[in-house]
Amino acid sequence: MRKQIVQIVLSLLAGCAGLGAQTTYTGTFKSHQVTVGSVETDYTTPTATIPIGANGGGASIQAQLTLTFPAVAPPASPGDGYLSLVFQSSFQASIGLSATLTAPDGTFSSEIILVDNDPYQPQACPASVDNTNPAPQGTSNISASGPCTLNWTYMSADSSQFTLQYGGSIWLTRADGTGALFGFSVTTTYALSTGPAPSPIDLAVDHVEVVQVVQHPDNSIPLVANKSTAARVFVTVTGNNSQPLAGVSGVLHGFRNGAELAGSPLTPFNFTMTVPVQYDRGKENDSLNFLLPRDWTAAGSLRLVANVSPPAGVTEQNTANNTYQVPEPITFTALANIPTPINIYYWPICYQPPGAQKTCPTANVSGADSLIPKLYPIPDDGVRYSPIQTPQKTWVAPLLTDEEVQHMFTTLRKAYLMVLGEPPYGNVDQLAAWLPNVAGAEQGGMADPIWFNEGGTSRVTFNRDTSGTKENIGWILAHEIGHNLGLRHTTTADGCGAGDDSPGSDWKLPDATIQEVGMDLVTLTVIPATKKDLMSYCYDPLSNIWISDFHYGQLLDSQVLMQ
Repeated sequence: MRKQIVQIVLSLLAGCAGLGAQTTYTGTFKSHQVTVGSVETDYTTPTATIPIGANGGGASIQAQLTLTFPAVAPPASPGDGYLSLVFQSSFQASIGLSATLTAPDGTFSSEIILVDNDPYQPQACPASVDNTNPAPQGTSNISASGPCTLNWTYMSADSSQFTLQYGGSIWLTRADGTGALFGFSVTTTYALSTGPAPSPIDLAVDHVEVVQVVQHPDNSIPLVANKSTAARVFVTVTGNNSQPLAGVSGVLHGFRNGAELAGSPLTPFNFTMTVPVQYDRGKENDSLNFLLPRDWTAAGSLRLVANVSPPAGVTEQNTANNTYQVPEPITFTALANIPTPINIYYWPICYQPPGAQKTCPTANVSGADSLIPKLYPIPDDGVRYSPIQTPQKTWVAPLLTDEEVQHMFTTLRKAYLMVLGEPPYGNVDQLAAWLPNVAGAEQGGMADPIWFNEGGTSRVTFNRDTSGTKENIGWILAHEIGHNLGLRHTTTADGCGAGDDSPGSDWKLPDATIQEVGMDLVTLTVIPATKKDLMSYCYDPLSNIWISDFHYGQLLDSQVLMQ
């Protein structure tokens, strides 16, 4: 009766309202203000799931309140009644309440209630529910749902918003009133504006890049079997008033020979993303990023299918382009021209030129192979890095001039030929000699490539323990072995002094940057195209170094280790 009286009074005020102009309002969801007992919580997504619990009298209730409301209300105009707002199409939402009840004996009954609490609301939102039933001993379940369908409602006096008020409760009690119970109330608010309605939102998968070290958008850089691999799913959004869309997630399915692979679908390791108006491949959170399981990267081909989902409460008119199958099969190849593993033996050598104290390499050289599996086209376990089993040696001649260094290389080549094929070494792909930092020396290391040195073996490197950290000396080893496998310096003005005089550099890029986006599959971070190439000298800090698609392609094709 109270609601009917209020509606009549408001209708009688219509003549005083001065609302004849047909303004069109757009209602945008603002919040659900949920109160349980004395605790008030705001939820800022139109779809929300809220856990509620209660205990008492040996009984317990574990409940879940589910609110499903549109992100944007249908367009509306002022009605004939005072502050009335008439929707051009029905406003539709739902309120659901479910619970698991636990009763210690059979003397309990349950009651579940949903009710419209707004005395001004002309139509029930939600439709009222009041169900009472005996509760069995032990565990049982109850649920209720109330649709909310409105043709019109009332807006605030300043026309800035409209609100919906409703609530409910669950009781699990004995006849004397003891037991467990809770009540809740909700105020749902929509902000009103007279500007253009938000344009329809449409998410679409633009493309998927499958990357191990560096990759092109068309996935044209070959993939190596049994190497850590990520798939980057790039998403676009149209509509949304040309604004980014937060909270987008998705999954990635993998198939081989028509059967879905174990572990499929995958979830992204960056969980959700904000889809930008224009993505930047150099930013790791401008894509959904998935780490492929190791068995997916076995030699052979697979199909990848990505599916993206909008955030809760956002509805798309077109969902067909949310699913994207990578056009070509993703193929992983075991390279025949690169042995697995590459056998690298390292040889720490002390240094004591005339009149100087003896110095030796640090223990850091034992981990100097850390960068090679990251940057080379080899499996994750594609390097065997082992010490030469020999008594400690000391080099007593100076190592300051090219002639002195070449004399040492002659000795290292002889050592390489001596251990090659001999137990316990067998096939030695690379011999890496480590010396301590040499005061006055110009170079951190030197290689022995056939293309540069007459009589070179492409199997020996001379490396100085210059930094005291595994990471920076890891660059030295990867750089020098890169020379042995056919890579030359960038020889550009921004290459920090890395240049080749004879026979000259074959570098084809305009500067020493890698020019293409990569990914570090150890740290799961994207490498922007502005990083410097491995074959420059811009290694300090190490985070400045990666490998270009140009040099990575040369490693893919290198035949040195098969000669």
